[in-house]
Amino acid sequence: MTAVPFWHWRSLRFQTLAVVLIVALAPLAWVWSLEPAVMTSTLPLRRQLQQAATDVITMDPAEVARLHRIRVRVLAPDGTVLVDEDQDRDDPLERLDRAFFRTGPPPTLADFEATQPPLAERPLVADAPTGTPRSHCLAGDDITLVVCEAAVRTADGRTVLVQRSHHRALRALYAVRWSLLQLTLLIGLLAGVLGAWLAIRWVRPIRLLRDAAVARTTRPLHAERIALGRRDEIGDLAGAFDTLLDAVRHQAAAREHFVADVAHEMKSPVAAIRAAAELLEGDPDPARAQRIAHILDTSAARLGRTLDQLLELSRAEAGLPGAVFVDVDLYALARGVVDHLPPHGVTVEVVGAPVVVEGVAERLEQCVRNLVLNATSFAATHVGVEVAAGPDGAVLRVTDDGPGIPADALPHVFDRFFTTRPGSGTGVGLALVRAVVEAHGGTVTVDTAVSGTRFTVRLPARA
Repeated sequence: MTAVPFWHWRSLRFQTLAVVLIVALAPLAWVWSLEPAVMTSTLPLRRQLQQAATDVITMDPAEVARLHRIRVRVLAPDGTVLVDEDQDRDDPLERLDRAFFRTGPPPTLADFEATQPPLAERPLVADAPTGTPRSHCLAGDDITLVVCEAAVRTADGRTVLVQRSHHRALRALYAVRWSLLQLTLLIGLLAGVLGAWLAIRWVRPIRLLRDAAVARTTRPLHAERIALGRRDEIGDLAGAFDTLLDAVRHQAAAREHFVADVAHEMKSPVAAIRAAAELLEGDPDPARAQRIAHILDTSAARLGRTLDQLLELSRAEAGLPGAVFVDVDLYALARGVVDHLPPHGVTVEVVGAPVVVEGVAERLEQCVRNLVLNATSFAATHVGVEVAAGPDGAVLRVTDDGPGIPADALPHVFDRFFTTRPGSGTGVGLALVRAVVEAHGGTVTVDTAVSGTRFTVRLPARA
């Protein structure tokens, strides 16, 4: 496994640094991009000034200036200033910004007026229309200030000029951007250091975790727990790996136990076949040959049956890959199994109602048959099979009136090759039942009393 280099875009370290730097540089890029939009943002202010200019004609100019925080001047037809009310004020937040960034005092409307020609010579005043005010916005020599104006001519020839300085947008944009650049460089440096620290903090334990996982795949395979000693998300991830390794360890132990059980189970028929073969080396009489042939046939049949069951068990434990799931009436299936049982000397009764589940009919039939045959081998006189609809699907109960299962044997009922059945039981049937039920997403449980045992199978409802 090749480590991802730092400079590759898929690297977590590279992505961490990139994100931190983008976040640090985004404010500066945003401020620089605002310049074209600042003039457009003055349109609401121009409309406000046009309304204010109209109001001056019918209202007290001082009241209009105070209400709109603007400068109002009224000029006579010869250019003489009749009224001059200045209520244009700096924004306190702007003064705070200037103090913080040490950019000096902000320009004012008076500074702008000092750079302009006399009022009567200004195009907006000279060409002021009658009725509907005309407005525009101008940047002074100090581009950190924009002044918006509106002018209208009254019926008696006077001219109303209203002005307001547009401080916040352009001043914040231009006056602060160089200070913001300095601040961004400082933040960028700090971001780089923090990004490197985060990369080490996050990526290094992940690489240690990866190396530990890879080390456990080398020969010989082992599943020792990974101990990073962390109490964060990466520690949680290491804990998840440990849980996985515990499952692998458990699976390996189960596989080892399974192989040992298979070897033990096959010893008897193999030993019988070997003994029969040794007897055949001589010159047996016909009667002995017939007995030897019977031993060979019985042992071979037992061996073949065991192998078939193991293959079915292995496939069921793998989740029945490739099997076709169809709608199955569990009640009809149980009825068919009971009707075709071989003679067993006990009464088997099926009760319930049709319940449809989704599954593999052959495997479910085998599951029911194994449960019923197991019950008949222990029952005294009666076996009951009940099929009913449960809250989450179908429920199948198989009950016998036998002696029950000993307490020490109860935890091992579904283990491979574990059996207390009288006769020639292989101990694979109930293990196969559990594997088939779990492959269908269900559960199987067993409970026992002084007299009798009950197996309960629960299968999910049809999707």
